Amino acid sequence: MISKKSISLLIASLFFLGFHSFSLAQEPDLFEIEIDADMRDLRNNIRIQKQAIEKLIVRLTNPEKSDAKKITEQFFPEPAKYIKQFRPSDNRNVLVSLDGDSIQEVLIEAGVSLWRIDRPTIMIFLAIESAMGEREIVVSDYGHRVFSYSTGMDKNLYIKDQIKSVARERGISVVFPDMNEDEREIINDSDIWAGFIERMLEVSERYNASNVLTAKVRKDELSDIEWIFFFGRDALKFSANLNDAIHYVANEMAERYEYSGRIPLKNIVLNFTKIDSIDDLAVIDLILKSSSMISDYSINKVSEDNVSYSLKYNGLKEDLESTLNQNKLIEIDNDFVYSEMYTRNPSDHLNYKLLK
Repeated sequence: MISKKSISLLIASLFFLGFHSFSLAQEPDLFEIEIDADMRDLRNNIRIQKQAIEKLIVRLTNPEKSDAKKITEQFFPEPAKYIKQFRPSDNRNVLVSLDGDSIQEVLIEAGVSLWRIDRPTIMIFLAIESAMGEREIVVSDYGHRVFSYSTGMDKNLYIKDQIKSVARERGISVVFPDMNEDEREIINDSDIWAGFIERMLEVSERYNASNVLTAKVRKDELSDIEWIFFFGRDALKFSANLNDAIHYVANEMAERYEYSGRIPLKNIVLNFTKIDSIDDLAVIDLILKSSSMISDYSINKVSEDNVSYSLKYNGLKEDLESTLNQNKLIEIDNDFVYSEMYTRNPSDHLNYKLLK
């Protein structure tokens, strides 16, 4: 059991470290944009500077609803002040690191709807059929790959590169299965071809991916592929080429996860059980700090091994629940007992327990 004195000491330390409250979180490299230019052009050319901001706005918004070019011209007349640094990329372009927090503040103030930065990973299962009728699974760069006997290269590298390039452009995380020995016991190319989602989800849990994009692909028909996007409880079927498929998925995610700065922050109480050490509190702090939906939080009450947090968040409550439910360190506590210290209105509370 953790003592109230220990809680008090932790709260004090978190306060001085600045962990009790925070602004928008960010995924690694989300605010880094690759531009087809050289270093000198970027430094002196305002048009290229605006191009970097425009690309970031595409990542942060839904292009079907927002005109990134128009927004850039209207709200970012001095783009240079939003550039933190830049460096050459591996393919002779320039990588621009932007001040994402400041850019988001401008967009929110302007009433532009953004979408969550802590975006769920998408697991991609592709079964490829050759002209000879042979099938194989597109796997990760570290997985059990199928090589071309003539070149010694991954036969499906082009397909992966196309998908990963558009995913980077839109700021979403995609992962292909390794198809190691354990995974080959669970799923094979015939399962993917038949669309057995239960087996795909079983593998995707290993990668902490809650959404699955799958297709059966004939290599001579890459321009018109039948896809299924298992997004939460929905199964979205559509036809598209490799590039357009990722744009479709990104737009669907932006539609579901978008929020507007003009919508007031909402309040909720998060109750956690199985908290019996300072380390446990540090884990909860990291979980809450990692979500861009959460704008502020603080410890509210402590009782035995229960800790209650007061929370301010943006967006929908169900999206907040979905974000928390994806974390493998906690799970919903259906047995939580409301004592006198807790409000008994369940609509204002979410209850979780820390997994040990």
